[in-house]
Amino acid sequence: MYNLVSSSRDLDVAGTGRNSLEDLCKCFLGLNDLQYRLFTIILEYPGKTCKELSELAGQTRTPVQRAVKKLHDMEMVTRDQVSRGDPPGFYFTYSPLEPEELREHLLHLVNLARDEMVRIIDDRFPQG
Repeated sequence: MYNLVSSSRDLDVAGTGRNSLEDLCKCFLGLNDLQYRLFTIILEYPGKTCKELSELAGQTRTPVQRAVKKLHDMEMVTRDQVSRGDPPGFYFTYSPLEPEELREHLLHLVNLARDEMVRIIDDRFPQG
């Protein structure tokens, strides 16, 4: 089960006066509004197609496909190919990683972002 509600221990990472997973995803991971909204929809409704995600997000399919591709490329969601019979073909469904795997992956992404920030600061303001 995923807890998307902020706790009093959360940090205000984006300086917004809020403490949330949303701030972390947008500030450290660079997700835009639609990408974050789809990430939370996928957490709540795993196994949905892009068409279904479009309906849940109130968006057309093209921006949803782009946003979900970004989430998949970042390995924040999984994509499963499902075959259909008539007409022949397939479609993709999207689901979150298991909670512990997602936690570890998000920590890894945040650490990568932090390392890059430290590199930028060190390059601009070298020590001694």
